[in-house]
Amino acid sequence: PVDGDAIDDLLVVDAASRTLYLLAGGVDVDPTRAEVTTYSRHATLTDLQAPASVLPVTTDAGRFVVVLDNASGGPWLTVLDAALVQVSRTKIPGGRPVPAAGVVTLARAAFGPPTSGSVFGSVPDQAFFVEDADLAVASPVIKAVPGAAALTNVRAVGGYRRDPTPRVFVSELDRLQRADAGMGSFSWTVVRPAGSPWTAQAVTDLDGNANPEVVGYQKDAGVAANLCVFDVDLATSACAATQIMGGMTTLAVGGIVAAGQHDVAVLDPLGPQGDPALFLVTGLTWDGTDAAIGGGTMPARLTLTEPRLT
Repeated sequence: PVDGDAIDDLLVVDAASRTLYLLAGGVDVDPTRAEVTTYSRHATLTDLQAPASVLPVTTDAGRFVVVLDNASGGPWLTVLDAALVQVSRTKIPGGRPVPAAGVVTLARAAFGPPTSGSVFGSVPDQAFFVEDADLAVASPVIKAVPGAAALTNVRAVGGYRRDPTPRVFVSELDRLQRADAGMGSFSWTVVRPAGSPWTAQAVTDLDGNANPEVVGYQKDAGVAANLCVFDVDLATSACAATQIMGGMTTLAVGGIVAAGQHDVAVLDPLGPQGDPALFLVTGLTWDGTDAAIGGGTMPARLTLTEPRLT
């Protein structure tokens, strides 16, 4: 939570107005209301350009908001504090401008120093990470994730601690590669073979075992979408049906409706009425083999701004 309470918040980037919105869980995002019409905080990012991604992060040094976007020949990584005041803005080393239809992602992982973690980021053909301690400094060190084969359409990236060797993973539109991260070397294996595309993805820990799962949005023509789960460590996968028909979406996972559960926010820039729509799929669970949705799917129109939300 960016605002410090027990319920997770949503951060929305409006690329058209170059504005970052904080939608407080339980305040602005309320399952009893059919529309999201308020926001708790906002910040104008003057250089912001789509595609963009945003992530809230809590470290020993405080609460931060991390934005990855495509400004000025980007990509660029921007860190803000909980009041949405800029701490740093850094160009990704070796990064190339991302096509307008491309996807950039951010995820937090227990990877790196033993008592902290790292923020992982990706553009379609590159993956990288920055350790927690660097989020509070003016010039963070951004490190590449080396060696993953022929990256073309990255949708999620992360890492986790596992004895004796930590692991990293890179998830593309239709496959996932995983590597043991040894001293100076990464040994990559494809553990989710090429299959149905997951157009939007998010990294989380659904079963509480400190190993990550990738939640994916799978949409076939003419039918409602599935939410799919891939267990990165076990290399197992399953899907659960939703009532969502949108094709171009982004995902966020957290205790948005209530603390202590996993709710999935699905943002569709062109919802059922042609306006941006936010769908909350409540109570997603995973036991290593099966995925289930404990609650329903609640749609809410977003009427904060006219421009499309990314």
